[in-house]
Amino acid sequence: MKKRPMQERIDQRGFSLVELMVAMVVLAIGIMATMAMQYTALAGYTSAREMTGATEVARVVEQRLRTESLQWQAGQNVGATTAVYTDGGTLLASLTADTWTNAFDNGENPVTLRIDDQGPRRFCAWVQGARRQDAQNVPQDYMWAIIAVVYRAPGSGTPIGDGDCDTDISDLLDTGNREPLELEGYRA
Repeated sequence: MKKRPMQERIDQRGFSLVELMVAMVVLAIGIMATMAMQYTALAGYTSAREMTGATEVARVVEQRLRTESLQWQAGQNVGATTAVYTDGGTLLASLTADTWTNAFDNGENPVTLRIDDQGPRRFCAWVQGARRQDAQNVPQDYMWAIIAVVYRAPGSGTPIGDGDCDTDISDLLDTGNREPLELEGYRA
């Protein structure tokens, strides 16, 4: 019987413990990268969903102002227009240039995406504007308006709840400056 030389045993195929550990580390890094990518995608989706919702609420407010403005005629008192919704007076007549007006007559409560009682109430909407009579090269009176829809920034804590659309948030609204809102965890 012949003995095999020692070298034949060394040339055997297989994986060493070090090679297996390196492969496991590479696999773990790949899995963690995939998980991080999923988390980032989810955060982006949430942010986009909230921004789209706020845009839709702003469009409802804009449409309400447009509908009320179609009833208004130059030289006529803005208060003579009729309300689009049954929530009180006209939004157009309540506009002032120096204060923010709650766009919906629900006081301090937020609204849903569809402005009804179905779904989470997470948006606060305000409008600021005024009647302009002294415009140059404009043959008739017109109204200008700024619409602000405020919502909680994703991941910043609890969502907006009943009673949160109060004057404290409207005090943070400053045309062109979102920093005070963002410091409080809101977006507009």
